[in-house]
Amino acid sequence: ERAFLLVNGIPNNPWYRHIIFSPSSIDAYGGQAFPQLSDALQKENWEEAQQNVQTLVAILEDVMSFLSASEIEI
Repeated sequence: ERAFLLVNGIPNNPWYRHIIFSPSSIDAYGGQAFPQLSDALQKENWEEAQQNVQTLVAILEDVMSFLSASEIEI
């Protein structure tokens, strides 16, 4: 779970750190899945959306590597 936290917080919403689920900067009332990406898409900022996808992919690949290296029995 800690792998999904950004050390410096979410850009434009730095008091939240979780990249998978947290309030968006557009609607702070409710939770948002992939808040950075959702905000970029709502603003139609395609460059920011692409950067967010790259960040998400890198973090998910790190998590997959960690889980693959762990001896977890299901």
